[in-house]
Amino acid sequence: MARDKITMGYGTDDLSVSASKAALTPVTIAPANGAVVEGFFKAKDNSAYLLLVITTAGSVILKAGDAFPSNNVLGDLEIELAAGTHVISAERAARFENKDGSLNVDFKTGTAGTIAAFGKKAGLR
Repeated sequence: MARDKITMGYGTDDLSVSASKAALTPVTIAPANGAVVEGFFKAKDNSAYLLLVITTAGSVILKAGDAFPSNNVLGDLEIELAAGTHVISAERAARFENKDGSLNVDFKTGTAGTIAAFGKKAGLR
C-alpha cells in the first residue's frame, strides 16, 4: 500500500516565547491508501497530535508499530469518529511507533474528511 504522506506542522515560537503557531497542510482522507505521518514520534515530549476534520463519520486506525515489538502486543487501535473536528494523541507511543519515528494510520471504508499533524519541535531553540 502506498500511504499518503502527512507533513508534521511544527510550532514556531513568537519572540517572547510565550506562544507558538504551526502552519498545517491537511491531506484528504483516502481509506484505500491509509497515511503515514513521518517524524510523528520525533516531536518534543510526546507532543504530537493528529487533527481530523471528519465530514462523513467513520473510524481512524492507529497501526501497531515495529520500533518496540514487545510494546505493540495490543495491536492496532480503532477510534470511531463522528462528523466534526477531532484531535488525537498517541499516549502509549511505543505501541504505535515505527523504527523511523513515523506513525501509520488507516481509515475504515467510508470515512471522509481531512487529516493533519502537528507538535512541538524537539531540540534546542
